[in-house]
Amino acid sequence: QQAIRYGELHQQIEEAEPYIRTADMLSFDFSSIRAAEAPGAIQPSPGGFSAMEACRIARYAGLAYHLSSISITSYVPQFDYRNQGALLSAMLAWYFMEGFYNRYDDYPDEERTQLRRYAVKLHATVETIHFFEHLRTGRWWMEVPYQISGKSPSGPGLLVPCSKKDYEFA
Repeated sequence: QQAIRYGELHQQIEEAEPYIRTADMLSFDFSSIRAAEAPGAIQPSPGGFSAMEACRIARYAGLAYHLSSISITSYVPQFDYRNQGALLSAMLAWYFMEGFYNRYDDYPDEERTQLRRYAVKLHATVETIHFFEHLRTGRWWMEVPYQISGKSPSGPGLLVPCSKKDYEFA
């Protein structure tokens, strides 16, 4: 279960994509969109996502490998006097479907032949972290070593979606 707040994404909405990439389900609260752009929200707020940021999130959801459902919650048609919220809901659905029909087949295979590897040396208990960039799509993963029942890690670790900013930060 993962959650990410608006403050973490403010002016960098592309950072939502790694969180959504391997999701099975996405629930999007209509009240998280600015009230001026999303009339019909149960708890309207002057702050929050813009309509286009919300549409980009919906597209990222459509691109997600395993996503089977998306839910748009907190929309009440009775509060939407000019149907602007309904139109925005339709836009969100369109962007989701556009992403779905353009899903990338870039999930890394075991050999990781389609990935460029970057090693980041650390001064911590983990000596090196490996990051991978897909050669065609430019999406990023980080390798996380893991243990099986007390044994030391062997072989390739688990790949976790991340962004280029995560790599640059490391």
